[in-house]
Amino acid sequence: MAYEITFVANGLTFTDGTTTKTEAVDYDTDLTAPELSLPQDVEFVGWFTEPTGGAPMPEKCAGTATYFAQYNILPPGPTPGPEPTPDASGDLVPITGDTLSALSWMFVAVIAGGVALATAYILRRKRSE
Repeated sequence: MAYEITFVANGLTFTDGTTTKTEAVDYDTDLTAPELSLPQDVEFVGWFTEPTGGAPMPEKCAGTATYFAQYNILPPGPTPGPEPTPDASGDLVPITGDTLSALSWMFVAVIAGGVALATAYILRRKRSE
C-alpha cells in the first residue's frame, strides 16, 4: 500500500522552484527527500515533522506524513576587500588598508614642521620685544 508523503520547503524552494512536493511511497520503503535550492547564507539541518522542532524524518515510510525543511541562517561573512594590484614588475602589491600614500605622509610632516618653525619664530620675536 502506498502512503502520501509531503515535503514542505518551509521558506526555501526546491530546485524546480516549487515549495511543496507530495509523493506516493510504499510502506517500509526508504524515504528520499527532494533536493532543495539553498542560498549561500543557509545551512540545511534536516527534515522534521514540524516547521520548528518536531521529530526527525525516519529512514523508512511508516505511513502518511508531512516533513518540513529546517535550516539555519548563517551570519554574514566578512566583506571582501579590494584585490591586490600588480606593480611595475608584475608582482602583486598587497593591500595594507592604509589609505594615505608615503608621499601624503611626507606632505603632512612638512606642513607640521613648517607650523612648528613658524610658531617658534613668533614666540622668539615676542620674547625679544
